[in-house]
Amino acid sequence: DENREHFGLASGGNRGDSGYPLVRMATLIAARSHLVAAAAFGPYSTSEYAYANELWPVIPDDSLTVVDRNYLAAAVLLGLQSGGSNRHWLIRAKTNTRWRVLESFSTHDKLVEMTVSSEARRQHPSLPKKFTARAVSYRHPDSKGQQWLLSSLTDPAEYPARELVALYHERWEIELGYDEIKTHMLERRE
Repeated sequence: DENREHFGLASGGNRGDSGYPLVRMATLIAARSHLVAAAAFGPYSTSEYAYANELWPVIPDDSLTVVDRNYLAAAVLLGLQSGGSNRHWLIRAKTNTRWRVLESFSTHDKLVEMTVSSEARRQHPSLPKKFTARAVSYRHPDSKGQQWLLSSLTDPAEYPARELVALYHERWEIELGYDEIKTHMLERRE
């Protein structure tokens, strides 16, 4: 009862609320070592963005954070980038993501300008009206159609597109990190 009160339940619509309390969590994991560097969690009613914002101070300078595409929001990405020195992000674009091409490095590699929504700027007045990013497209053998990645690493000579694509796919290593915690360390006793 105390956990239900504190963490809350997810609403299942017509099916009713979840049968047990739910925790919302964001983690910062080193992809190659599976080291959990930081985690922020709490009541399910709090946005995952809010928990992620607690993690940004932990991100080291001179680093690249590969972000889940659900975090594709100017406040999140620019907040991550501005919180330190030479901190960058890489994220997969959603199918409805729009931008204006500023420069074409190749057919599949572009410097783009993204517009920050008026709603986002109302919630976060310090956000600019627009920001630049790099858009790199590729076709993964397991997916249908072209995928786009966005990044704050805008120099194509220093950060080749094929390396960005390979780095993005290392993001799935975090699932192995979760598996190690749940299956091996906790012996499936969450």
